[in-house]
This record gives sequence, C-alpha cells and structure tokens, in this order.
Amino acid sequence: MSIPCLVDAHTHLHACFDLQNGLDSATQHFDHARSQLYLPPETAAVLLLARARNEPSFEALSARLERTEDRRWHVVSPVGSESVRLVRVSDEATLYLIQGFQIRTRSGLEVLALASTESVADGEELVHTVRAVQSQGAITVIPWGVGKWLGRRGRRVRQILDVARRVPIFVGDNSGRPQWMAEPQLFSTARSLGIYVLPGSDPLPVAGQELTIGRYGLLLEGFEPSEPLGSVRDALLTLQAQPVVFGNRESWLRSVVLQTRMQIRRFQSVSRMKPREVS
Repeated sequence: MSIPCLVDAHTHLHACFDLQNGLDSATQHFDHARSQLYLPPETAAVLLLARARNEPSFEALSARLERTEDRRWHVVSPVGSESVRLVRVSDEATLYLIQGFQIRTRSGLEVLALASTESVADGEELVHTVRAVQSQGAITVIPWGVGKWLGRRGRRVRQILDVARRVPIFVGDNSGRPQWMAEPQLFSTARSLGIYVLPGSDPLPVAGQELTIGRYGLLLEGFEPSEPLGSVRDALLTLQAQPVVFGNRESWLRSVVLQTRMQIRRFQSVSRMKPREVS
C-alpha cells in the first residue's frame, strides 16, 4: 500500500561529512516537517541523492557505516544500484536513499539525474546533457546556483525550459538560497510553462553541512516502500500541481559565510594543483 513521503530532492553525502550526525539531523528535520504538516507517523523520509563524480557510492557509504565504532545507523536492505534503506538502532527511524547523479556541463551549469541508476558524462553542452538525462527516463532537474542563472547562462536555461516543457523537466531550489533573497525570475517563468520547482538541501562539501540534510524539500503521495526509486519517479512524473514545500533556507549571513568558505576551498584546491617552480 502506498503512503505519503517527504523528499529532500537534492542531497549530497560528501566525503567530509559525519554520516551518523547527518542521518540523525535529517531524521530530526523530517520529524519536524511531519508535525508541521500534520502528517501521519508512517510518512516516509526520502533522500534523493545527486552524486557527483567524487562522492561515495552506495557501497562506500555502507562500508563507512559498518566501520564506525558508534554504529547508530545500519543498512537493513541489501545495498543495490537503486536504493538503500537505513534504520537507526535506537528507535528504528527509517531513511530511504535513492540513487541519482549530478552532472556538470561545459558552461558550469549543473543538471541532476534523480531517481536514476545511470549518469552521463560531464563537460557536454547543457542541451545535450538534458537530452541524455531525459532519454534515460530520469527526473531531470536544472538546479539554481549562486550566480549561475545570470547573463548568457540564464538565457540558456530559459531556452531549455521553452523547448523541454514538452517532456518532463524541473528546476531546483535549495536551502542555500538566502531566506530574504527575491525568487529567481526563472522560477516564475518555469511555473508559467507548467514546470515545477523541486526543493532540496544541496549541502556544500564543507564539514558541518551534513546537518542541513533533510531541512528543505517537498511532500509527495504514492510512495511504495518496496519500490522506492520507481514510486518516487512515477509520483514526480505524474505531478499535476506544484507540490507542497517544507522547511527553510539559510540566513543571509550564514549564506555569505558558507560561500566565502567555498571560495577559500576552491582557491586552496587550485593552489595545490599548480606545479611548484624549480629554483
């Protein structure tokens, strides 16, 4: 029998994260959303992974949990290519992790292939990446990012939305977009074209960001615990209206701090890659 589910539609499990704390925090966020939306306790909690090339696989995730001395969470269903069910030892709180990928295009824009077991190559043009993801039947999302929808890149996204509305496509919001920031124009453009906005946490690869997992997402109907990936994909592809959104986003100050940390991290990464001068 199908049940409702709360979905974080843009989750990362970066290597720098404390997985146990991240899963605990996600459970707390989902519990709060159930209470706020007056949902039954059996409402499922789902994390749609958008795994980048350097993020751990399901197998690596399972191994990390098994190696942890304080094993608060464990995998109770076989680790496969589609989904993983995790249960907390203390109270049997359950999280479903569903496979998906994040693809970086040539222009730096990203495309998400959610509820999918196959990725596509990085570095292609946006239109080719979108078509490749759509051809797999994956949930295709162009996520908002700081500064990424401005100028020429913003026009490219608009062109994609104009064409791609004839096949399922979504745009993505994330919890890192400051609370008092005006909504991106492309969100209202998307809605006018019958394209829905999928919110997710999209935690940055910075220690401590695992605590944001599950804080921002949407409510879906029709989740089947025996078919996590298929039921979520079907529910999203058959949406007839913008789904209910739960949670909140970062403050302006916190957003600025995080973006500054990310810029420092990128600078340090580039510096390490530069060859040393020989004296």
